[in-house]
Amino acid sequence: MAFAFCTTPLVQAQLVFERTEADIKAEPGAAVVPAKFTFKVAGKEKVTLFSTEADCGCTAVSLTKQIYEPGETGEIAVNFSVGDRVGPQLKHVRVRASDQTEPHVLTFKTEIPIFASVRPQFVVWSNKEDPLPKKVTFELGESSPTLEGLTASSNNPGMTPVVHEIVKGRKYEVEVTPTQTEQFFLATLQLTARLGGDKPARIVLAYATVQPPANTAPVPTQSAVPPRPGAPVQPQPAKPVAATTAGR
Repeated sequence: MAFAFCTTPLVQAQLVFERTEADIKAEPGAAVVPAKFTFKVAGKEKVTLFSTEADCGCTAVSLTKQIYEPGETGEIAVNFSVGDRVGPQLKHVRVRASDQTEPHVLTFKTEIPIFASVRPQFVVWSNKEDPLPKKVTFELGESSPTLEGLTASSNNPGMTPVVHEIVKGRKYEVEVTPTQTEQFFLATLQLTARLGGDKPARIVLAYATVQPPANTAPVPTQSAVPPRPGAPVQPQPAKPVAATTAGR
C-alpha cells in the first residue's frame, strides 16, 4: 500500500503523517465519530510515541503500540463522543514522540447534525390546574432516517404519555396527562425512536412537572434532571424506565 505523506522539510523529525487534519462526516444520531491518522517513520532511527493528549474529555485517543522501526507505518485512532453536542466541532490531539521536542498536532473536525427536536422539552402544570393533557412534539431532523415508530414511557406513574403519529415516520405528538395537580412531582419522559433493521433505537428525553403550591418548597417524589437552557436534543443511552403507555 502506497502512502502520499506530507513531506515538509525535516531537521530531526522522522514521524511523518499522511494527514494531520481529518474532516469527518457524522451520521445523524451517531454516538461516536471515529477518525484515523496514519503515519510512517521516515528517518533511519526508531521512534517512540511517549503520550497523546486531547483538548477535550469527549475525545479518546488510542495507539496500537509505542515503538516503531525505520520505514514502519502505524496509526493513531481518535474517537469523538457526540453526547449532546451539535453543530461544528473542532478538536486537537497532541502526540509527543522521540523524534522532536514539540508535539505533533492532529486536528479533528466534524459537523454534528440534530437527530430530532422536542418542543417543548419541559411541560408544566400549575398547582391545582385542571389535569388536562399537554402536547410535546417530536420531529426528526432533515438528515435523520425515517422511523419505524416512536414509543413513550414515564419514570413516574403520575404522568401518562400517549404517542400520536402526525407525519408517517417523521413527526409525532406525545400527549402527556398528569393523574393529579394537587402535589408537586417531576417526571422524565423517555421517547424511543425505532429505526428498524439492525440499527439501534435512539432515546431522547423530555420532562414534565406539577408545580408546588405558592410559597412551598418542592420535595420531589421522582427525580428528573431538566435540560440546561438551549440544550440540543440528541440520543441518550437507554436506561430502564417503567412504561405507562406507548401508543400511536
